[in-house]
Amino acid sequence: MAPDLGAALIEAGELVQAETVLARAETAAAAEGDRRLELRALLERCWLQLRVEPKVGASGVQEIAERAIKTFEELDDDAGLARAWSLLGGVHWFASRWGARAEALERALVYARRAGDLRQESVALGGLPLSLSWGATPIPEAVERCRELLVQAGSNRTIEAKIVVVLAELEAGLGHFDEARSLYGRSKTIVEELGLQLQLGVQTFAAGTIELLAGNPEAAEVELRVGLDTLQRIGAQVASSTLAGLLGAAVYAQGRYDDAERLSELSEATAPDEDIATQIFWRGTRAKLLARKGIVDEAKSVARDAVGLAAGTDALTVHGDALMNLAEVLRLVGDKEEAAAAAREARGLYERKGNVVLLAQAEAWLRDDLDAPAGRV
Repeated sequence: MAPDLGAALIEAGELVQAETVLARAETAAAAEGDRRLELRALLERCWLQLRVEPKVGASGVQEIAERAIKTFEELDDDAGLARAWSLLGGVHWFASRWGARAEALERALVYARRAGDLRQESVALGGLPLSLSWGATPIPEAVERCRELLVQAGSNRTIEAKIVVVLAELEAGLGHFDEARSLYGRSKTIVEELGLQLQLGVQTFAAGTIELLAGNPEAAEVELRVGLDTLQRIGAQVASSTLAGLLGAAVYAQGRYDDAERLSELSEATAPDEDIATQIFWRGTRAKLLARKGIVDEAKSVARDAVGLAAGTDALTVHGDALMNLAEVLRLVGDKEEAAAAAREARGLYERKGNVVLLAQAEAWLRDDLDAPAGRV
């Protein structure tokens, strides 16, 4: 079926061809009055656009997904319901509503299994770990749940790769860097063997995070540049904007401020307004750069905008990182009292998440006259 072909092309990184296949399938199904097939093709196109360049916006995609859910319920189409709920999870991903995303994917998983649709089961099962990692679930609990999901994945190597790479990032948050690197390598090998170019580029975010947590921004930069090149080559603009944001942080940590500014500008220019995490990432680096230039009011404003965006999510680590960026901005402009308050708030979020590495960094930052580096981005 054309929607399935389009989905396979997306994973292979053939994004232009996928768009063509899905657009034709949608048009043909509409002409034939096949509402079921038309909706399936439309859902896959929306899924693609969330990763490339949203044309209707996340709110528009949400409306499409919710409309599709009603239609597939009327048609008693479990496979269609699985796809629609997964797409709704994608909308929550954009907004960094990780708890809501997990709930949507759990619903998708039920319908996929009821329909016997292994591909949709793979999408839902493979997507759940990211919600555990980025959301409010404490890391030890998230690790346990991911290992349970890994058992459920069985011999499905695509799901295995997606779960293992999240486990790698979680283990890094506990300070288990050798284990994290080993898990990342395992996932990378699988993805390379399966030829999943989109996943290959996207998951370098985890590699970059691991190395930043390990205090090795140079290694983080190497991994992230490979991922950014891959995503730009296949045209995955949304994902590349996120990587550019984290890459800017890695370059900033090395003191290459001009390069960091260029990456921050690239991330800003290519990130959709509704991609909340990326909006937070580029602002963090930008604010610190502005502070170093002595542009005080704008630096504070940009850093506080990032914190405000993060406060509307359940992404504890990202929220903590935004606060640590604000703390550094305030330190750079000489406001140590407010800087300490921001860092203490970040410390509380890291503690709730169970990220022992970032918690220790925040504590060191507070203890050592606010001069120690802290935070991921």
